[in-house]
Amino acid sequence: LMDEPLSNLDARLRVQMRAEVARIQHELGATTIYVTHDQVEAMTMGDRIAIMREGVLEQVGDPDTVYGHPANTFVAGFIGSPAMSLTRAGADRRDGRTQLTFGELRLEVGGSPELPSDLVVGVRPEHARPWDGDAGLLGPIDGRVEYAESLGRETLVGVTAPGGARFVVSIDGLVQAEPGSSLRFGLRPGWLYVFDARDQRA
Repeated sequence: LMDEPLSNLDARLRVQMRAEVARIQHELGATTIYVTHDQVEAMTMGDRIAIMREGVLEQVGDPDTVYGHPANTFVAGFIGSPAMSLTRAGADRRDGRTQLTFGELRLEVGGSPELPSDLVVGVRPEHARPWDGDAGLLGPIDGRVEYAESLGRETLVGVTAPGGARFVVSIDGLVQAEPGSSLRFGLRPGWLYVFDARDQRA
């Protein structure tokens, strides 16, 4: 049992020790329970992840399943760095096609199954991309830039869409995005996470 063994280390040493602990654990073949608040540690070191909140087991699964199919909004917002954007939305179905509404913003998502009218919709940054009319994205959405974080290989841009919905858009490389400027982007179809607003479950 390891209870947050790396929490007091600096960032660089923590990365090195993650690899070392994982190497020793696999070499010994010993079942290990590793407790952490750092979801990056959980994703990179765990064969199975159990996510708890206030003593309740919210979801158990391998890292890819927990990341790709979160059971509820808590798991969705906890797993992933940066976190998934979660926003309230409505659903309207007409002529066999579904529209999601975020205040003034309306997105047609095609022949989706019947959805509750009151939703929470989640979008991960890698699924919100700069607008390209040939990329098959849902949109376009014209957002107002709130902030930009340049990370070298990508720039993460926080935007607010018409009606107040907030998203984080991932842009490859280094880009200049000044707060208050406009950014046109779209969402990758098939990668919207939908939760019932009443019980927060997927």
